[in-house]
Amino acid sequence: LCTFARLFKEKELSTDLQRWLFIINNMGSEALQDCPFEDPLFHNFFEQGQIEKLTPMEKEVYEKSIYEYQDVQDTIEYERESARTEAKLAMAKSMLKKGIDLATIISITELSAEEICA
Repeated sequence: LCTFARLFKEKELSTDLQRWLFIINNMGSEALQDCPFEDPLFHNFFEQGQIEKLTPMEKEVYEKSIYEYQDVQDTIEYERESARTEAKLAMAKSMLKKGIDLATIISITELSAEEICA
């Protein structure tokens, strides 16, 4: 366990002020390298520090990978929503065929009348 993580665990650095002062005093030292930070504030700080160490080419590749990852995530979410909507539409049409009134179907499926009757 690295020095900083050990100090966190042992509660020797119990306040954020103590942690920040330790970080500032030990910037660049081995005490701060490869530590598993659980606190999002500290995790983000060290993650950004790692990004800043990258060369311009490495930063470009990193940023491109972030955009590509987000694009994939957005595509997956879009497909999930589309599948949910299709399932709701199939259910709504089935309920219509069974004689369930449109207001009830709208309430259950949260679809609009236009979507259901299209």
